[in-house]
Amino acid sequence: LILSNDLSKFVKGDCFRLKQVLFNLLSNSVKFTPPKGRLTIRVYPVSQDLVKFEVEDTGIGIEAKNLATIFERFSQADNSTTRKYGGSGLGLAISSKLVELMGGKLSVESTLGEGSIF
Repeated sequence: LILSNDLSKFVKGDCFRLKQVLFNLLSNSVKFTPPKGRLTIRVYPVSQDLVKFEVEDTGIGIEAKNLATIFERFSQADNSTTRKYGGSGLGLAISSKLVELMGGKLSVESTLGEGSIF
């Protein structure tokens, strides 16, 4: 966990929704990262009114061609992902909508075989 020293002590937002989003992102990171992999959470201010959360892993990553649809309902990176790792394909869609309702945007950077940052 990496917390910026510039963070305010108080942030206005919906802590229930934030916990739900972070739980989902962390669950995915754990699921798709091998046992000796690494997970990093970063929290830092973007502006006076905006805080950015990042969940980074050294997991399996996502192919570039699948990044455009990863936040759609029932979407998985590919069919073999569902068979091997399970899941409904709803977690990221729900998380994206919750972040949007709080005035933010959920995005992803990923390299196949190297990991992802949400």
